[in-house]
Amino acid sequence: MTWARSGRELMVAGFGYPPEKARAAHRMLRDDFHVTGRPDALGFTDGTVFDLGGRTVTVVHLPGHTPGHSGFLIEPDGFLYVADIDLTSFGPFYGDARSDLTEFEASMRRCADIDARWYGTAHQKGVIEGAAEFRRGLAGFAEVVERREAALLAFLTEPRTVPEIAEQRLVYRPHVSGPHVDPVERRTATHHLARLTAKGLVTEIEPGLFRTT
Repeated sequence: MTWARSGRELMVAGFGYPPEKARAAHRMLRDDFHVTGRPDALGFTDGTVFDLGGRTVTVVHLPGHTPGHSGFLIEPDGFLYVADIDLTSFGPFYGDARSDLTEFEASMRRCADIDARWYGTAHQKGVIEGAAEFRRGLAGFAEVVERREAALLAFLTEPRTVPEIAEQRLVYRPHVSGPHVDPVERRTATHHLARLTAKGLVTEIEPGLFRTT
C-alpha cells in the first residue's frame, strides 16, 4: 500500500462513506482534490506554540467540523486563520463521520472571543479585516444552522424517516451529486434530530420515524 493510498483511505474513513461508495470517493479525492499521504506529519495540541523567529503561531483547537480541526493565531501580526469556520453562505459543515454540531458551535463562539486584526478562511471569503466585521460574518454563518433546523421542523409536521429527510436536503442544493451527498445529509439530519428530540420539539414515534411534538 502506498502512502497516497493510505492517506485517501484515512479520509474516506473520516467521511464515513458506505462501502459501496468508497471507491468513487477514492477517485474523487485523487482526481478532483489531489489528496496524497503525509507520512512525515506530526501532531500538536491546543495551545502549542511554533516559534518561527520574529513570529509565533499558536494552535487554536476548533473541533466540530472534525475532531482535530484547528485554527492558527499568528503574532505579532494579529492574524487568526479559522480554516473551515469559513463564513460562506453554505454554512457550517458537520456532516463527517466524527463531526459534532455542539462542538462546532462552541468553536464558533471561541473564534468570536478572539480579538484579531485579520481573519483568514479556508474557502471563498478569503481574509476579513477587523473583529467587528468578522463577528458579523460569523453570526450570519451560524444562522445557517438555525435555518436548517427550522426547515427540518417544518418537514416533520408529518412523520418522516432519516432517508426521507436526507432526500429533502438540509445541506446541499438539489443539483449537487456525488458519493458524499447522501451520507452527509443523513448525518446532518441525525445531529439535528438528536438535539430537537432532547429539546422536546421532535418525537421518535417509532424506531426511525420522527415528527414534531
